[in-house]
Amino acid sequence: MNNKIRLIMYVLIFIIFIVIASIGYNTLMLNNKNNSILEEGRLEEEIDKNTLNDKELKSAPDFSIYNENNEEIKLSAYKGKPIVINFWASWCSPCKAEMPDFNEVYEQEKDNVVFLMINATDGMRETKEKAQKYVTSQEYSFPIYFDMRQEGLYKCGITAYPTTIFINKDFKIINSYTGMITKLILSQNISKIK
Repeated sequence: MNNKIRLIMYVLIFIIFIVIASIGYNTLMLNNKNNSILEEGRLEEEIDKNTLNDKELKSAPDFSIYNENNEEIKLSAYKGKPIVINFWASWCSPCKAEMPDFNEVYEQEKDNVVFLMINATDGMRETKEKAQKYVTSQEYSFPIYFDMRQEGLYKCGITAYPTTIFINKDFKIINSYTGMITKLILSQNISKIK
C-alpha cells in the first residue's frame, strides 16, 4: 500500500511541476509579445539611433562566397547597389523564423536591392545540401550563397545567427543586427540603403 501511495505522490508532484512550467512558459511568452508590441512603437527611433552618420560609416569588407553552381562571387562585385546580407544556418530556429519575411521583402525589392542570403556552410553541422534542401522545402525564391571557407563570417565578425548587414550603394555599412529582425526593421533599413 505504501508503494502505491508513494507512486501517486510522485505522479501528482510531476503533474504539478508540468502545470507550473506551462504557466511560467505562457507568462514568459505573453511578456515577450507585450515587449515586442512596445518595441514596435519605439522601432523607428531605435533604427535611427543604430544608424551611423556618414563620418562613422565603415566600408564593407570584401570576401568571397559561392553560389549554387559553386561559382565564386566577391561581395565587391555588387558595389554601386544596395545590399542586404543575411548570415544564417538551417539548424538555427531564429534564422528560420525570419526567413518568410525576407522572402516576401525579396519578392518586392529584388529589382532594387541585392539580397545575399549567406549560409554558414562549415561542412559538418551545416552542409550545402542541408541548406539547399531546407530552402527548397520552404519554397523560398531568394537565391542562397555559401560561405564554405568561412571568409565572410570572419571578415564581418559574425558571432551569432542570424546576423543581417545593410550596405549602401557607396559600399558602406549603414546598420547591422545580430538576432532575428522583423519585417518592419528589414523594410525600414532597406529604405535607408536605397
